[in-house]
Amino acid sequence: MRIFSMWIWIATQYIKLHVKMVNGWSTFLQCTTGKISYEVDADRILKQACQNTGEKTKEKYRALANCQNVADPNWQEPFRLIVQEVSQDRKLTAIGRFIMLRFFKISVLQRLKILETLDMHPDILEIPIKQPLFIIGPMRTGSTLLHNLLNEDPANKAPLFYEMADTSYLLEDIDLKKARKWNELSIKSFYPHIGQIHDTDYLLPHECFPLLERSFVAKLYPFHMANGMPKYVNWLENQSVENMKKVYTFYKQQLQLILAADKNKNGDVPVRLILKDSFHMMFLEALFSVFPDACVVSLHRDPASVIPSTCSLFDYLRHPFYAERDQNRAILGQSVASHLRTCTNRLMEFRRKNKDYDKQFLDVNYTQLVADPFQTVQNIYHHFDLAFGKEAQDKIKAYLNSCKQKKRRKHSYNLSTYNLSESQICEEFKEYIEFYNIDCQKKS
Repeated sequence: MRIFSMWIWIATQYIKLHVKMVNGWSTFLQCTTGKISYEVDADRILKQACQNTGEKTKEKYRALANCQNVADPNWQEPFRLIVQEVSQDRKLTAIGRFIMLRFFKISVLQRLKILETLDMHPDILEIPIKQPLFIIGPMRTGSTLLHNLLNEDPANKAPLFYEMADTSYLLEDIDLKKARKWNELSIKSFYPHIGQIHDTDYLLPHECFPLLERSFVAKLYPFHMANGMPKYVNWLENQSVENMKKVYTFYKQQLQLILAADKNKNGDVPVRLILKDSFHMMFLEALFSVFPDACVVSLHRDPASVIPSTCSLFDYLRHPFYAERDQNRAILGQSVASHLRTCTNRLMEFRRKNKDYDKQFLDVNYTQLVADPFQTVQNIYHHFDLAFGKEAQDKIKAYLNSCKQKKRRKHSYNLSTYNLSESQICEEFKEYIEFYNIDCQKKS
């Protein structure tokens, strides 16, 4: 273990040096010749994705890339819009463009591979998903802790990082030990201190956004880009329920693929899926149209704490994408606050208009979760009338005890870094704070 850690450190230092050299050379080239390294072009990405397959499947991939037999056939519109905004950002570093270009290629290729797999194994789409439990709410509200706790119940299944990150190859043999090492290397090379902010282990439960990103519909793109991607955000916020139903249909198909792979390994399908993502707040009507019996745990926390914590996370994640002089933290603050405002407004609107779903929601305050996580879990099982056996209780208590043994450095952040103030945030989110009775302390 110590030798592997040393190897990771050496590889990380090498990659850091390589990144500096590539960015430096690219900046010099751009200043002297006007040329941009790693140009991002939508048609080229689609073409390369199709070419990265064997000769026998190229035609099928091309057909799929042209939107035939697809659950959400409008995926190319957001894909091209995102690529356009990234390609027009001249302050993005060479490594930043390389990462985005590789991400786009992988997302398209995975999408096509998943569709081919579903076409070859149509029985996967018959796998039932009954009463899935969704954890929603703003980012940085303790959702990761709750996700991990609920996953301790043997009757539950929270899809893991590797299952979400590369759903397309789950039916094939995967060397998890090797994949986990490469994942650790790739993440720590760019983000050596990410563990202080968020867990990224390959074998831990993960959020839903990788499944949604294969339809190029997700919350993260604007937070990574210094300009906030206003055109894409405007497109996203104006999506119809019908369009989002198609996105959630493909999202469900990917979950069924994860369950099929789980059944192949374990011989059975878990009783209940545990899913989490703050993005679901934006499109609850579409979510319930695809998962009508869903149970939803809605987490709430003071926005004056949520926003700087979220900004701090993405401030760190954007580090390889921009030189320090090109970081625009004021726009990051605006983007995060605007996204949260949209999500909370839509959540309140859905709850007001759809009283019939009240029994399928349970509101949980962050302070309540942190003060007594086990009691919070008990409340969830009781509210949704779910069996909470002794084995599940013992495993959850053991997990909580193990958490007490771990020491994590305090994550420090403040609103002023992002040109925001607590009084401003409390005023902007006054309706949300009052609707859910959230404690928001104004400070001068």
